[in-house]
Amino acid sequence: MGKIFIIIFVFLYFFAVAANAVDNIKHKITFEQAKALIWSVMPSDTLQLPKIQIIPADKDPENIDSHKDHDNPRFLFFTVIWNGPQDGVLYYSIDPYTGDIFSLTMDCTEFSNKKLRALQKKVRQTIRLTDAEYRKIKTKEPFCTE
Repeated sequence: MGKIFIIIFVFLYFFAVAANAVDNIKHKITFEQAKALIWSVMPSDTLQLPKIQIIPADKDPENIDSHKDHDNPRFLFFTVIWNGPQDGVLYYSIDPYTGDIFSLTMDCTEFSNKKLRALQKKVRQTIRLTDAEYRKIKTKEPFCTE
């Protein structure tokens, strides 16, 4: 009886360790989720402009890591351009582990609006990020010096 208990205990211990290791893997957002986050912070009139797009087109949408910058590898970087009465360009950075989105045009500005918060909640659920984990890994915008 004692040996069976020890075997079961050892099995459960290794199962718990393996399950915990899997849970500690950082999950990242997808390219489609990143696009949705960007669209959710853009003014609705801007979204209606012709030829609005995320560039550069040479990035691989299937590989979210292709949007990383070598100098700041934690964040993904995106450029949005459009044609309109005034052609425009905006720059964004996204934390792929939290879904937080920042303006690279306005110093240290993290976006927040009702639509974005709802989307971030869904994204964080899909990457299995709990509120407690979010608070632990939350960081500032990549070029913020404050």
